[in-house]
Amino acid sequence: MASGPEDFDHRWLTTLTAKHRVVFDAHVLGEAVPLVRANNFLNACRDAYGDKPGEAQIVIALHASPMVVAFNDAAWEKYAFGERARLNDPKTGKPSLRNLYAWGPDRSLRRRCGCRR
Repeated sequence: MASGPEDFDHRWLTTLTAKHRVVFDAHVLGEAVPLVRANNFLNACRDAYGDKPGEAQIVIALHASPMVVAFNDAAWEKYAFGERARLNDPKTGKPSLRNLYAWGPDRSLRRRCGCRR
């Protein structure tokens, strides 16, 4: 039996301590709307309130097809996420065996899609 709303663990929300906090929903893989909205939110906090980095926090909730962006390269290869999502690796031209959404020296999900923060 699925747990009801009263059973949901909301403790993770206490880790959000910035002055401005928001959660954006992402449910379509490849759609940049949540990232654009997140970037717009950060820009608005900076421009309207003079926020400095760290004074606004964002959570992008992934469900359905976008969940694959949270998995590492080993999972992408094992479960053929590139093939399932019809995402070709630009280096090989074949279905990706690596997380195309991860970047940076530690392959973490930061500074993506032209977002400045």
